[in-house]
Amino acid sequence: MAYLEEPPSSNEIYLQTFDVVIVLTGMLNQDLSTVERLEFHEGVDRILAGISLVKNGVAQHLLISGGTGKVFNQSKREAKLLKNFSVKFGVSPEQILIDGISRNTYENALNSTTIIQEYGFTKYLLVTSSFHMRRARGAFNKQGIFPEIYPVDFRTPGQIEIDFFQFLPSVGGLSMVTGAIREFIALAAYKVKGYI
Repeated sequence: MAYLEEPPSSNEIYLQTFDVVIVLTGMLNQDLSTVERLEFHEGVDRILAGISLVKNGVAQHLLISGGTGKVFNQSKREAKLLKNFSVKFGVSPEQILIDGISRNTYENALNSTTIIQEYGFTKYLLVTSSFHMRRARGAFNKQGIFPEIYPVDFRTPGQIEIDFFQFLPSVGGLSMVTGAIREFIALAAYKVKGYI
């Protein structure tokens, strides 16, 4: 996991102004979430960072990208639910754009690029989990969009340190290894398909 994770952004990010901060979804338990009450998985840092960046004037707009990965139940679109959440936390509805149809990172990049071009945005900041940033940035770059990055949701301290206790089985360790394997497979698949 430490190998996958991008390092934190430098403080110079806060001295810039971006047209839009793009937040990739994938943080909600869609089965349990309702408009009135959201249930989050890991990754909630993504939307919290996006809200903070807009409220602090680092970005003028918030673009929330992601629908649902569900094949049959398309009623709960994550971007729409997170738009309501962002408004409750002080972002003006006029500042929020949504892509509520993307089902994966490739479609996030494709559909966000359409919105970016439609609005004429030229300076963008991409927010997603640090372990997911390499694939997300690659997918956006493939669309001709080269955002600054703002990784969040760190799972490791950033360096690889090996000690005896890391070799003992744990639920957290198994979860992290599973997540890392999934991301390595996704990176390989995206390269084969030409998405990055």
